[in-house]
Amino acid sequence: TCFIPFFLGFLLPFIQLCFWFAQSYEEIIDEDFIHLLYQTLSLAFFSALLITVLALLFVYNVRINKDKTSSTLTQIVKLGYSIPGAVIAVGILSLFAIIDTYVIDLVSDTFLLSGTIIAMVFGFCVRFIAIAINNFEAGFSRIPSSYDDAAKILNVGDFKTFRKVFIPLLKNSAFAAFIIIFIEVIKELPLTMILRPFNFDTLAVRALELTQQAQIIESSVPSMFIILIGMISIVLLAKNMNKA
Repeated sequence: TCFIPFFLGFLLPFIQLCFWFAQSYEEIIDEDFIHLLYQTLSLAFFSALLITVLALLFVYNVRINKDKTSSTLTQIVKLGYSIPGAVIAVGILSLFAIIDTYVIDLVSDTFLLSGTIIAMVFGFCVRFIAIAINNFEAGFSRIPSSYDDAAKILNVGDFKTFRKVFIPLLKNSAFAAFIIIFIEVIKELPLTMILRPFNFDTLAVRALELTQQAQIIESSVPSMFIILIGMISIVLLAKNMNKA
């Protein structure tokens, strides 16, 4: 009974995808596809790294300040994950259009924020930072408050305590947050489609484009790469959790 959802939901579609991949990979995988893969991995890596760092700062700020303002701000930031990616993308386009019109135009006539990598990464931050915050909140909850008290008694500053005490203890939480966001960015489609610059595709976008062109078999190639990257990432995450 437990095997039926796994078989129908993953194994059977994966087997079909493997057959299609074997039929079409020679036609699809070329120099342009390798560049597409590099673009996707680079975007996911730097976005996941930035989001993980920002989330750590948000949660640590709540830890050291313990005031309502910091806690409320963190909860507001987490709301992005409950909003569809397309809605976030439209909101970011509207915001950046205002910035381009009233701020950027005063400085430069050629530079725009809309339709750039900056807009995409900002969208990913809004969309996925809740994942990292939840991981770090769980990590901080396992660290006794006596560690903070001991640091204060020893007259150790907040930054040094953060660097010497909390970062080593939160390595597993940081790695888990990074891996999950890395996977989410790679497979995110609506937000990427709306905010991406011209001539900038990801594996998910390429899979959709091939499907829309009725190239169902060919679309299995980028889809297979998304699955394999996700599986490798999950294996690394599982190994890291076992070590912990």
